[in-house]
Amino acid sequence: YDKQLTKAVNEKMAEGYEPHGNVAVAFNSDGIIKYYVQVMMLKASG
Repeated sequence: YDKQLTKAVNEKMAEGYEPHGNVAVAFNSDGIIKYYVQVMMLKASG
């Protein structure tokens, strides 16, 4: 499951998205993972 999230994050970064927030906590639960991915998207579109 962690590998799937890493792949998704790497794909977004390759598209020009930038990670925002604490990467270490992004793997703790579905809620945090969804929030982390959402923040990445918002930062890129903003």
